[in-house]
Parts: sequence; structure tokens; C-alpha cells
Amino acid sequence: MVRKSIQINKIKNFSDKYLDSERVEEWKVKNIIPPISVRGISQGYYWLKDGSHRIQAYLDKNKTSISAKVY
Repeated sequence: MVRKSIQINKIKNFSDKYLDSERVEEWKVKNIIPPISVRGISQGYYWLKDGSHRIQAYLDKNKTSISAKVY
């Protein structure tokens, strides 16, 4: 496992379709957000394992990258 900052647009299976908006709002107000978990696939892309609500909170703040544990 390696911890690094990754571009959100490089995460292949992220979807906001089933997110709990209250949970997203909770993440948006926190100053420190734990890293998401992804699996590296090919050509610099990632497969999301955990962290959809945190990603949406970052997107809502107009952030383009997020801290991730890459497996």
C-alpha cells in the first residue's frame, strides 16, 4: 500500500448515484478527511474500494485531487 494524492478524474468506478447527501455534507465540514482506498489498474487509473462520499465532498469544494491509499 502506498499513500499518495491522485486525480479524482482517474477513478473509473466513482458514481454519485446512491450517495447519502447528509453524509457528504458531514465530510464537507471536516478539516481532515481520511484517505480513500483505491486499487491501481492500468495506465494511471484507479478502481475505488472505499470513499465515495469523501470524493463527492471534495468535488463539491471544487477540488480535483484527493489523498488515497493505493493498493
